[in-house]
Parts: sequence; structure tokens; C-alpha cells
Amino acid sequence: MNPLPNVGAGGTVKPLPNVGAGGTVNPLLWERTPNDAQPRTGASGGAAADPVLRVSGVAPSSVPPHERGWGGCWRRYASGMGTPRRRRTPLYVEVEIQAPLERVWELTQDTDAHPRWDLRFSRITPVEELPAGGYRFVYERSLPFHTLKGVGVSVGERSRPDGSRTSALKFATDDRLSPMGEGRGYWRYVPTATGTRFITGYDYEPGFGAVGALMDRLVTRRLIGWMTALSFDRLRMWAETGEEPGRWPVVSTFMLWRSQRPRAARCLRRPPTRDASVMDDAPATLEGLETP
Repeated sequence: MNPLPNVGAGGTVKPLPNVGAGGTVNPLLWERTPNDAQPRTGASGGAAADPVLRVSGVAPSSVPPHERGWGGCWRRYASGMGTPRRRRTPLYVEVEIQAPLERVWELTQDTDAHPRWDLRFSRITPVEELPAGGYRFVYERSLPFHTLKGVGVSVGERSRPDGSRTSALKFATDDRLSPMGEGRGYWRYVPTATGTRFITGYDYEPGFGAVGALMDRLVTRRLIGWMTALSFDRLRMWAETGEEPGRWPVVSTFMLWRSQRPRAARCLRRPPTRDASVMDDAPATLEGLETP
């Protein structure tokens, strides 16, 4: 058995290194982070004396001074810094539509038709064409007491060697009340024997600073993912049956007695391959798209 650090070879007891002359205890002395090879002094107030870094397991050298302490802990927790399992997960939604690819393309690329099935938008207004192709637009989402606004750019590929099509998007907003800040994403249209696989993948920076980042982790991202899936099923019904989305408002999803109501559960919410990266599957046009 290893002897206690404060017991000498002859059995004499030595004062613990973290106990001061007056009997006060400094709990930070001798405590280390997994990546910190230096003993904690507690007196300098530097990275080695930061109890938050000890708890979070973040290497002190990787954290700037203004991000240390409990305030920095809150910001790091919200953003996922130092904890890979807490990093943002891009949203993914896929739906099988038994309708021709051309029909799905028409309902998704037309800026008048798009807001009719997509719950994330109330209005999309084209502003100008881009020199390299595509167009810039302004989007709105009406809420009971406020209308969220932002701008975006989009470009589509109508002809690809495998017969599929793509659409790439970047968006941004300076609306302080928007839960979504700057973001990017794509749509894929894959022809099948019975119709079209319609796929989206996108990610965004949360709004509202650190509080918004925490809310995004707990609530917002899940809600937006659910809205996207529900919207995709509304699109499916419109493309397959001609039944317009206006007949199925959001409240209809809770009408459990109506089996034909739109349902987010009909959509795939994760890539078919577990190790697939959502944004790695984005078309090359996304990288070349200019800033909104």
C-alpha cells in the first residue's frame, strides 16, 4: 500500500501542502486537469487555478483568459467546447415521395409554393440574380408578436450525371430575436423506381448568445428538426395527391383520430449510414456559394 503523501517514512506526520500556516485549506493546490502537467497554485489566478477547467477536462492552454472561470464554463457548455459529444449535430431529414422528380423540384424551387408547405417560412421574396448563378432572397417567418427576417442565397443543379439534382443554400439574419443565426444547407433530389427521395442536411449558429446556444441544445434544434420533418410530409402529400398544405395546419398533427394527417414520424431523421456525416454529403456548389 502506498503511504499517505503527508506521512513520512518514520511515521511522522507532515502538514498537507494545501494547508496554510493558519490552518486554511486551499482546495485548488495539487489538483490537476487531465491535460495539465503543472500543480495548481491557487495564488496566481491563472489557468492552473481555474476549478472549472478541472471539472470540464479542457486543457487550460486551449482556453483564452476571458473564457476561464464560471462565466466561461457556461459559454463552453453551451457551445460544446472541449466536449465533442456535445457538439452541434446538423439536421437531417429524408422523405420518400411517390411523385416524379420534376414535380418535387417545381414545388420546392418555386418561391411562391415553397412557403406554403414549409413551416419554417411565411414568405420568400427573390431579390436579385447572382453573377455566378443562383439568386439572393429575403425570407420571413411570422410569429404572433414579431416577424423574423433574414437573407439567403441559393443555387440549384438541374442536371447531374447520376440523374439527381441538388440545391445549395446559405442564410443569415441580424434579427436579435431569431433562434437561428448564420447557416448553410442543401437539398438532394434522388430519382427512384417509385418516385423521388427528397433529402436535406443543414446546420446553423444559434442566436441569443450563450443562452441561445444552451436552448438550442435542449429545445430549439429538436423543434426545428421536427418542423422540417413535418413540412416534408406536407410536401409529400401535396406532390402525391394534389392536396394543398393549407388544409393541414400545424394543429392538425395533434388530431390523432385523422390517420392521414401529416406526420414528422414518416420521415427519416438520421442518415441511413450511422457513420455518415450530414454536411460532408453537401454538393460542391455549397462551397462556391457567396455570402448572403
